[in-house]
Amino acid sequence: MDEKPNIEILQQFIPMDSLSESHVAELLADAAIQHFPAGKMIFKRGQSSKACFYLVEGQIDLCDENFNISPIEANTPASQRAFDNYTPHKVSAVTTGDVQILAINRDRLDLVLTWDQAGNYLVEELDEDVDSLGNDWMSSLLQSKLFQKVPPGNIQQLFVAFSEISAVSKQEIIKEGENGDDFFVIQSGTAIVRRQGKDKKPKILATLGPGSFFGEEALIGDTVRNATVEMSEPGLLMRLGKEDFKRLLQEPILHYVTTKDITDLRESGDSVTIIDVRLAMEYSQESGDGSKNIPLPELRQHLHKLNEETIYVTRCDGGRRSELGAYLLNELGLQAMVYKYD
Repeated sequence: MDEKPNIEILQQFIPMDSLSESHVAELLADAAIQHFPAGKMIFKRGQSSKACFYLVEGQIDLCDENFNISPIEANTPASQRAFDNYTPHKVSAVTTGDVQILAINRDRLDLVLTWDQAGNYLVEELDEDVDSLGNDWMSSLLQSKLFQKVPPGNIQQLFVAFSEISAVSKQEIIKEGENGDDFFVIQSGTAIVRRQGKDKKPKILATLGPGSFFGEEALIGDTVRNATVEMSEPGLLMRLGKEDFKRLLQEPILHYVTTKDITDLRESGDSVTIIDVRLAMEYSQESGDGSKNIPLPELRQHLHKLNEETIYVTRCDGGRRSELGAYLLNELGLQAMVYKYD
């Protein structure tokens, strides 16, 4: 019979060891400790799983297509990561004795990682206060590198789709941890951005003025808000709904490519670099494929190393972080696409 794990068990494994306790707690509802006897097959090669599997106790054997056996024993460095964390699986996993397996819903883990890392990116991006960008919010948007990539036919539709709302001082426009349904631009007034730290104390990240926009991370990642934005003085905001945001802003900017597409681009003379936006310890299992590892929260730090003439393809194992990474790189003025697994 399955049993529920506690936070301490989850924190023994990668990447949960890098998350705050509150974020790890978000995973508990979709996690279970599973018990298997000796000789039990946990999954077969070629089978797809909705869960990531971690070895808590005992030993398992991983068998590839050539019947090569790779044993994994609990409480060793090899057992800190999810074993054969691919879908479909590349190997079969068989128990060699009584074992305990931690199973975590893959989609839920991807959501929490996107939430956590997007928030850490926000800390880097907004570590210094943002100056007021002037009173003409439309001009400010059109001058941004992101909006310069929006098809001309979408611009008029975008401005028509915005609706104006008034906001009073101390009003929370978006709140950390809540679902996101809107994208906002400040027309007048100022706001502060704050995020709860690991010590559970709020940290003010930035001051936003007219022309500043916020709220896109939750819409792209289909996850919750990673920060709170509160008005520090009364003002007017322009609001764009989630469906209009995706149709007019996200979909025209995000393009998806397969391995074959990347090969075709390179054969045509384009410079293409794959950026894996997962955490370093997640990426370390696959470091021999020629990709670069730049975790999502560190994208802005590496901007000076990136080339405007290069096409960057972002990837992760769940999809949300790579979509957000490509969007942020495009927002910074680079050419970025999302890797789509074949």
